[in-house]
Amino acid sequence: MTNLRPYEPGRDPLTGYVTRDGRKVRILATDRRTSGDFCLVGLVDGVPAEEIQFWRADGTTGTWSNHYLDLMCAPERRTAWVNFYPEIGIVHLSREKADARATKERIACVEVTFTEGEGL
Repeated sequence: MTNLRPYEPGRDPLTGYVTRDGRKVRILATDRRTSGDFCLVGLVDGVPAEEIQFWRADGTTGTWSNHYLDLMCAPERRTAWVNFYPEIGIVHLSREKADARATKERIACVEVTFTEGEGL
């Protein structure tokens, strides 16, 4: 997957993470007692079953950088409102802001829902 952000603690453990290659992850523990570095425990979508995986506190795994199983932030769904004018569109984070900042030249206000990184 492209445009994924590195692991950030504190997101929803059931939906907030994916592997670098885009598979869904469910975090089961962030405080595993271990003699090594791998304190994060989770399940990674696999075929035919989920696979258990361990990560370091920074979400990395493996012995090289950019490993396909590194823990990443799942892309978020977002909604915005676009004020359209004859030659431009201006994005706002709420309908109220779009309406408050509209000028009389506005020809449409459209709600747009997208996933971070979509279309890049």
